[in-house]
Amino acid sequence: MNNSVRYVIGVDPSGSFHEGKGTTGICVYDRQHATVVKLVCVYAKDYTCIEDYFKANFTAIDMLCNEYATTNKGDVIMPVVSMEEYLLYAKKAEAQIHSHMETCQLIGYLRVMIRDRDLQLYTRPAVTAKKRWTDDILAHRGLIVFSKNTYRHSKWDGALPMHLRDAIRHAVHCAEFEVDKK
Repeated sequence: MNNSVRYVIGVDPSGSFHEGKGTTGICVYDRQHATVVKLVCVYAKDYTCIEDYFKANFTAIDMLCNEYATTNKGDVIMPVVSMEEYLLYAKKAEAQIHSHMETCQLIGYLRVMIRDRDLQLYTRPAVTAKKRWTDDILAHRGLIVFSKNTYRHSKWDGALPMHLRDAIRHAVHCAEFEVDKK
């Protein structure tokens, strides 16, 4: 571990509020021990308006940043945030006609809030992390376990939702290929 950023907070945002009641997955990855230390989901169904759901997403990220801040020689080192970018792929474009693009809105909101909080943000297309960090690779690395016909993690009760597995992918990808590489 190079310059002492120990934690990466991976975020797989789902802005779907009116269009399907989405779930945002959030993972805290410890670079020092190469392990997932916390998993959190924010559920749109728990909020009465989209703005409260968006705010809850940032609040969860902000709280985790505070919880996992470290110190080095008196300096506070905040975790970095790693998040999926939204790309509209041609094969899915027609399905997005008349969409309010709620996930795009959430990503934009989070980008501004993360910047206002002076946190470092890394982004990449979803496909970059998904191709490199398949479920099989995550399992091989011991980051998730295949059990009872599904993927699991000791920090989560029951089957791991896809958004949590994707948050793990974004955190690990950032930790392995982006942090300290600039």
